[in-house]
Amino acid sequence: MKPKHLSLRALCVLLALSVAASTLLSGCAAASAEEPAQPAAAQVRAEPEKEKPENLIGTKKSETVYVNLDPTGRPYDTVVTDWLHSDTPGVTFEDVSDLKDIENIKGDQGPRQEGERLSWQLDGTDLYYTGRTGKELPLEVKITYRLDGKEYDPQELAGKSGRLEIRLSFKNTSKHEVEIGGEKTVM
Repeated sequence: MKPKHLSLRALCVLLALSVAASTLLSGCAAASAEEPAQPAAAQVRAEPEKEKPENLIGTKKSETVYVNLDPTGRPYDTVVTDWLHSDTPGVTFEDVSDLKDIENIKGDQGPRQEGERLSWQLDGTDLYYTGRTGKELPLEVKITYRLDGKEYDPQELAGKSGRLEIRLSFKNTSKHEVEIGGEKTVM
């Protein structure tokens, strides 16, 4: 009975780590979605604020990415949630998105869609939608498991007891060319 109890604890720990890793990855993606160097997809329109039509002044888009990982750290599902906001209610919000299975999660209206261009008619000042993407993550995640100092595959841990160590490793895979002190360098 004791080994079964420990395997349930280990399963709970694994689930908690999966949620923690997913939360960490969504925070990384949300932070990168708001960088000024992002293309128009991370903004309402490509034009600067002063060139927006009057009905789109005071609009913004915020995006959060949720990544589900298998026990080894490989992503198997990526869900993106977008929040569109306008200070003026009832505007038509022009957006760009390459998400699949787009769904309004707090209302009934859908977008008019032409390729990656979406046009949403807001009932109020906010609209939330979700979709899925198959894009590569800007980082690699690896999860390793050690029981009493010996590395195991996650499937081999069921029914075992001992001191469990779970290690999450992250490797940045994105590169950007930037100019520092007049010289271009890859970061």
